[in-house]
Amino acid sequence: MTSDLVQPMVARDRELAGMMLPFTLNAADYRERGYWGLGIGLPLLLLALWNCSKALRRNTELQTSLRVTQSWLIKENYFNTWVSPLNDLAWAYKKVTKHSVNFIPTGKSYAVVLVGRHRQRVEEKMNEKATTELLTHLATFVPWALYGFDQRLADAERKDPAGFAALVESRYQQFKSKSTAAAPPP
Repeated sequence: MTSDLVQPMVARDRELAGMMLPFTLNAADYRERGYWGLGIGLPLLLLALWNCSKALRRNTELQTSLRVTQSWLIKENYFNTWVSPLNDLAWAYKKVTKHSVNFIPTGKSYAVVLVGRHRQRVEEKMNEKATTELLTHLATFVPWALYGFDQRLADAERKDPAGFAALVESRYQQFKSKSTAAAPPP
């Protein structure tokens, strides 16, 4: 068969004789191996994607959590970590955002906003129950801080940060004097 194809070409041009290689094309059916590859590879790919989605969900849970210890407020992100002493908390409130599409309400999202004495501010999205529980927990450990949103507080914190810090400091001193007066003598 190669002689039927090669002989006429070589007769016309002698240089082609050295260029022709003795190879033939394999025209066998290749689909069977492809089907086996798909049959094994596709479930493995789906398993890998499922595990990746689980890892991303877990990572997101870790990144969106605000941890509160007995002494510290800690928020970790991918590239930074915010750490503040719990006693520096000045103001905390629940932020409710109403969502709508074409003026039709579609739901609400919740976040807790924490403002420190030194004007540091952290906002963490949470569900409503977790937001309420965190604010209740903080109120037991930092009772001198201000809780709940009030536009007058927001204006005072923005326009007069020194006065706002003095207000929180006076509440702290009052709490401290009450707690030392209520403590039994040694």
